[in-house]
Amino acid sequence: MHILTIVCYNISIAMAERQDHKEEYVFRNVQLFKNATLGTGSYGAVCKAKCDQLLCAAKLLYPVLLQMTVPDFGKEHRHPFRRFETECAFLSRINHPNIVQYLGTYRDPDTNAPVLLMELMDESLTHFLESSPGDIPYHIQVNVSYDIAQALAFLHSNGIIHRDLTSNNVLLIAGTRAKVTDFGMSKFRDINVTRLATMTTCPGTPAFMSPEALNEPPVYTEKLDNFSFGVLLVQTATRQFPKPTDRFITRELVDPRFPNQAIQANVPVPEIERRQAHMSLIEPTHPLFPIARNCLKDRDVERPSSQQLCQTLDALKRTPQYQESSQQDLHQMLREKDEQLQVNQEIITENQKTITQNNEQLHTKDMQNHQLTTRLGRATEENQILQQDRVTIQQEAEARERQLRRLNQELQSSEENTAALQQAIDQRDREVTQLRQTLASKNEEIHDLSTRMHQVTLQDEQATPMKPPEPPVCIGYGSSAVIGDKAYFNTRGGTRVILCNR
Repeated sequence: MHILTIVCYNISIAMAERQDHKEEYVFRNVQLFKNATLGTGSYGAVCKAKCDQLLCAAKLLYPVLLQMTVPDFGKEHRHPFRRFETECAFLSRINHPNIVQYLGTYRDPDTNAPVLLMELMDESLTHFLESSPGDIPYHIQVNVSYDIAQALAFLHSNGIIHRDLTSNNVLLIAGTRAKVTDFGMSKFRDINVTRLATMTTCPGTPAFMSPEALNEPPVYTEKLDNFSFGVLLVQTATRQFPKPTDRFITRELVDPRFPNQAIQANVPVPEIERRQAHMSLIEPTHPLFPIARNCLKDRDVERPSSQQLCQTLDALKRTPQYQESSQQDLHQMLREKDEQLQVNQEIITENQKTITQNNEQLHTKDMQNHQLTTRLGRATEENQILQQDRVTIQQEAEARERQLRRLNQELQSSEENTAALQQAIDQRDREVTQLRQTLASKNEEIHDLSTRMHQVTLQDEQATPMKPPEPPVCIGYGSSAVIGDKAYFNTRGGTRVILCNR
């Protein structure tokens, strides 16, 4: 955000003598729209700008011109920065309804170049005349001319000469109200001096300049602007930019020293003759024609003053021709408004039909939307139920998962126990197998021993008498006992008795 404080310029001595006080204005935010160019000139361009909420115009110097050296004395107007300072100085002290309002100056943050802020106008008089499809209505010609004359009368009464009054430096609002701008060439002169004074070289546009301003050295008064005003009158009436012929023409003249001889000399051409082609485009009966002729006089003393121009033009505004032109223009505007109103009415009718169709479509869409909303509500309810079921299923799945993890842990523990038990069983099976093998070996030995004992018993029975029976011996399976001189073995075939040979 750029805070802009605007202080009136105090440059020249003449300005210092007229400066009673300084006025300060503050804009908190200044925006330059450099792409929205309104026009270009020899030392700068004008673009749109915005000071806070106010749309305005901004004149920017070309940055390269700020590097120019100071020119020779008497030609300060050729230095762009000096012209810019001069324009700011004049505008800061001028307040008139027919002069573009000065708003202030500040530095462009991008280039650090000074920027002149002014009120925003619609277009220049040049553009207005060139873009007009036909002749400018008479009352508008008078109104524009009167506004320019009012501005000149104000300037001249304050000792200011514009020095560059052209159609490019006259701006319009709505094609009816004119204001003078571009005071980069303006100059103060002592309003109490009535005689002609030698001035600096006049820097204005040659096609609008008076003959005395084009002389060397130039000697002119504020009537210079009145001459330019006459050129503007012709341009406004004809819509043609002025193209005067050469200022001098070569003619044969009698040599004052030798009357019988002729010499070639450059003779100045009267301005009326130089601009005859331009003037011939106006009807001699046109009320602005005699005013223009008087302003284009070669001698400035013969030209009317700015006050006289205002009075003459003010009188034209009360003539029947002016009133008739104004009424015609008003009627034309009304007809155009009626035609435009009719076109607008047709457009409104079409728009109403379109709106009706759109309303019907909207009604259908609303019904469809209502149905969709109902279905959406049901779907939302179902979705809520599904969400609840999903949560329940999720909880059950989590519980099942926890249970499964617990069972897996138990199964893993059981498998570990089973493996340990299987190892113990395998160990016992191996031990049982070994015991069985040992038992089988013992049984074979016992069987062989029993067989031998039986044989010995038979032999013994045959050799010895019968003895009383032995008491019964009860022994377990696979065990043995010794009673007296006999050994008892309990085998699968029964109890075997073997005599012990002690």
